[in-house]
Amino acid sequence: LLPKAEFVFIDGNRCPALACPAQAVFKGDDRVAAISAASIIAKVTRDREMHLLDEQYPGYGLAQH
Repeated sequence: LLPKAEFVFIDGNRCPALACPAQAVFKGDDRVAAISAASIIAKVTRDREMHLLDEQYPGYGLAQH
């Protein structure tokens, strides 16, 4: 990422090895606004990608998953 992250919140109970400090937050999407926002952005991005893939590969119902 640019700029590089200075601190990371992880949604879960364990942190992976990262190059910056991090904190695991159990049920983080309910407790940390930044995690909630990232979750929404990820879902919207995934949904858009699935719609594009559904157009490329009709018949699999990718837009519905």
